[in-house]
Amino acid sequence: MTIEALVRDFRGTVSPPIIYLRINEELSRPDPRPHVITEIIGEDAGLTARLLRLVNSSFFSVPQRIETVSEALRLVGHSQVRDLALVTTMMTSFREIPSDLVSMNEFWLHSLAVGVGARAVARSVGELNVERYFLAGVLHDIGRLVMLTGGGERMRQAILRAREGNMLLYGAELEEFGFAHTRVGEELLRSWGLPLYLQHAAGCHHAPLKSVHYVLEASVIHLADALAHALRYGGNGEQFVPPLSRGGWNHIGVSKLALTTIGMEVDRQVIALLDVLSHDAPHDSLSNIAHL
Repeated sequence: MTIEALVRDFRGTVSPPIIYLRINEELSRPDPRPHVITEIIGEDAGLTARLLRLVNSSFFSVPQRIETVSEALRLVGHSQVRDLALVTTMMTSFREIPSDLVSMNEFWLHSLAVGVGARAVARSVGELNVERYFLAGVLHDIGRLVMLTGGGERMRQAILRAREGNMLLYGAELEEFGFAHTRVGEELLRSWGLPLYLQHAAGCHHAPLKSVHYVLEASVIHLADALAHALRYGGNGEQFVPPLSRGGWNHIGVSKLALTTIGMEVDRQVIALLDVLSHDAPHDSLSNIAHL
């Protein structure tokens, strides 16, 4: 079983984020048309409702209530709305994962916590576009979903090997498959035509210094992942806190004292996001996540 085969089979069952790609195509124009983006999002009533709840939540703290997608585009920004559309779409796309391997409730709780933590870490070191870190954090483990979907008995064996051997699941994947979820996630995002920074964040979040052009992004996701594990926000099948890369930590330049504040922000914002996203989530995805 190869990375390419896993991704190819997975793409046969889960569609690429069409709405995201259509919005991205519009944004790549010299003169993006807000009314076209509004029309694209408006084709999906559920997505529209989720987006409006998100932008009106404490996660964004906008100065006034937003009633329409066009207002959201104006106040929150085109790119942020596009990225939120991708996040909410992905969270409703995976329904075939055996719950005895990984709970989807816990998986998305962990992913949200990493996204929130990455956003907070990026803000703490002066990054301007912090929303891109949120998206990268939410999608960082998507390769594990691909392996859980198509890896069959080999993925089950990797999980049992990790549990029985008290080892990282990341290491057990390497032993069982010869590659880990990081490379699978990077390949999936590449095949979907998503930005390079998302590919590198997924592919290098366990070894951020391996990223050639996006070391900061990979390092921020690496730290946020460790933080989410340490705070015990959900789970992605990993039973231990992954070891922290000293080089990645130094590249970010965030202080240990700042992590306390970041941890408090993760607590507050994850709860806010869960309250928004659990309203109309499918039973096997987010609907019970607030009760963990």
